[in-house]
Amino acid sequence: MNLGEAIEAIDNISQELIGEMTVTGAEDLGLDPRSCYGNLYISEEGVAIKNRYDRSLQYYGGFEYVDEEYRYEIGEYVFYSSDASRVRDCIQSYSGGREVTNQSRQHNE
Repeated sequence: MNLGEAIEAIDNISQELIGEMTVTGAEDLGLDPRSCYGNLYISEEGVAIKNRYDRSLQYYGGFEYVDEEYRYEIGEYVFYSSDASRVRDCIQSYSGGREVTNQSRQHNE
């Protein structure tokens, strides 16, 4: 496997993970609307965002306090593990009686 093939495989894996997550927005997670201008993705295991929106999520959403051990850059996405209390709080805020299912809401990116 060469570097190009490895990068493509990683991108495919990140797309598969995103495909299994629920599409939502910042306010649905109890976050400042400025924390994400695109889609957020949520599952019981964590929250994900496209790389280009991660800085806003960190600054306006308080994700800068998530320890590096709970933050993973995979392909063009950043995944935050629900093992981090900040992420877990957002998932619980979203859940609020709702089931976390695939693609509950669509935003244009």
